[in-house]
Order: sequence, then C-alpha cells, then structure tokens
Amino acid sequence: MSMRKFLSQIVVTSIALVAVAGLGGCGGGGGSTESSNAPVEPKAEYMEPGAEYTVQPNDRVVVTSPDPARFTVRHDSATNARQVILLSGSAELQRSVSQTR
Repeated sequence: MSMRKFLSQIVVTSIALVAVAGLGGCGGGGGSTESSNAPVEPKAEYMEPGAEYTVQPNDRVVVTSPDPARFTVRHDSATNARQVILLSGSAELQRSVSQTR
C-alpha cells in the first residue's frame, strides 16, 4: 500500500468520524426542546382577592393593577411559614425557579 493511499484513507475515516460525532450532538434525544442552560421563567399564578397563598424564599408578588394593591402578610415563626392574602387590587405570585421543577 502506498503512503498516499494510506493517508487518504486516514483522512476519509477522520472526516466520517467527525461527521458522525457532530450529528450525535444534534438533538434527537427525545427530551425537552429547551437547552439545559436556558433560563427558566418563574411560574406566575394570578392571585385571587381573599385567598391565602403560602410563599417561599425567592417567590415574588408583583402588582398588576394600575392602582396600589393591599396585602396581609403572616409569618409563623414556629414553622417559618409565610402567608400572603391579597386584600385589594390585582397581583401575581411568581414562584421561584427551584419550586417550579
């Protein structure tokens, strides 16, 4: 076998391996279409007036009404639980990313 023929076989084999490896990394995993590094949006929950919501650290309450909203907040120091009740206006409770999974 000549050296030229040997080198051309190595090049062809290398190109084929690179192509197969490149295709292997392109989707086809059958899982989520999102990348694992993609930011996950917090889960937003519309708050009903008078309903009690238990909130966790990093949750956010976002006022959605043009006028100020009023809330009652309770903190039970024995269990470290916090409850929020929307009294007037409108708001959303945005659950932290760690709780939406």
